[in-house]
Amino acid sequence: MNPPLEGDISVEARAIGTSPDDWAVDAEGDEVGWGPVLDTRLRLGGEVHGGSLRAHGQIDLLTGQIAGATWSLSPMDERGRDVRDAVSLTGIAPREALVGARLPWFDLEVGLTTAGWGLGMVANDGATDPLFGRSDFGDRAIRARLATAPFARGEERFPLFVLVAADRVVADDLASMWDGDVAWQGIAAALYREEDRGAGVYGVIRDQVSAEGDHTAAKVVDGYADWTVHPAGLDLRLAFEAAALFGRTDAATSYVAPDGLTIRQQGLAVRTELGHDPWRLHLRAALASGDGSPDDDRVSDFRFDRDYDVGFVLFDEVLGDIALGTIPLVSDPDLAQHPPDGVEVLADEGAFRSAFALQPIGTLDPLPWLQLRGGAVFAWSTQPIEQLYYTFRNGGVPTNQLGEPTDGRYLGTEIDWGFSMATVGDARWRGQLDLQAGHALPSAALGGGRVDHVLLLARVTR
Repeated sequence: MNPPLEGDISVEARAIGTSPDDWAVDAEGDEVGWGPVLDTRLRLGGEVHGGSLRAHGQIDLLTGQIAGATWSLSPMDERGRDVRDAVSLTGIAPREALVGARLPWFDLEVGLTTAGWGLGMVANDGATDPLFGRSDFGDRAIRARLATAPFARGEERFPLFVLVAADRVVADDLASMWDGDVAWQGIAAALYREEDRGAGVYGVIRDQVSAEGDHTAAKVVDGYADWTVHPAGLDLRLAFEAAALFGRTDAATSYVAPDGLTIRQQGLAVRTELGHDPWRLHLRAALASGDGSPDDDRVSDFRFDRDYDVGFVLFDEVLGDIALGTIPLVSDPDLAQHPPDGVEVLADEGAFRSAFALQPIGTLDPLPWLQLRGGAVFAWSTQPIEQLYYTFRNGGVPTNQLGEPTDGRYLGTEIDWGFSMATVGDARWRGQLDLQAGHALPSAALGGGRVDHVLLLARVTR
């Protein structure tokens, strides 16, 4: 007799209103020219399972900006802030369409899926809300995956899982199938996981050809550990993720390596958490290697996944917008004879890159339906602070986006605060209202000043 089919559906309706500051991103006086705006997203999902078989599906509709001012910066930024595109084909983003089967020795899945690993520094499914900021993307791939627990003994299972997978990348930080990029990945991972602890290693071999014909062959080795202990009645969580990338690319070149560059990059993320309800103290650190020698034969600037949060103003807005403001300068034939190879990588969607940051955060839940949050980001660059075009025009002397020579490595400080209110109980429909404010104080090396950003999120889920 066949087991009965069971299933469930999920619905999330999200609206985010933002009120960002307008400020100059270059010495020509060009401004961001953006906001206030309203973004929407309707995420629908479903699953069916029966016996050893299962199927999952998820799609985002009406995703993107639906009202408000569009900005004047480069359209290469995939956040779509240059157009109101929620009610269009661009506002449709399939996330999952896969089937799976649990066999006697293996678990098999095939289809479109999101990808995540560890703390989300390298692979991030974009499904987890950060303490500050927002998640808008999620790595997606058409994947064939085989997993097993090699030391299983009947009903007793030693919690070590091994998997191998083959991916055709649909969209992530480095490639988009919709833009004509062709990227393939082979993945192998081993993960030990119990309730309060876990550790694993993750390896990727990637081959990518961009729509312009540039070729990148890279390898990733990533280690992850996460464990929680309970000293003196408190919860103490310690977690880290470390990754190294190596390979070769001809998407960027230099004077000494006109045929392409060697890739050597490293990144580290650390998260600690101490407390007991209703309070928690967090201390986070992030380190991404920089590239202090742009004219050699190596590219060393590591970039975190764009959905990994390190605050939501200094990197997401200030540094991300400065990078975007560089693109028209180096691409303008009246200012530069020929744009440098790889200029499109400047559009990083505000990802944390080439920096070291410390991020202390405190949370307090005074009522079951209310959480208060406050925190800060202190950030230093791991390479000279410079804007590509003005540095070149200044004979290679590090120069910022205002055309001023820079000194030191401090990027600036960010102060964040906010609160979240959510319905409680067992109701099928749940609501959430989240207000956040971030204040970036760029260092003198970036021209000083202050950039404010206010974000109001409303969400209904089932």
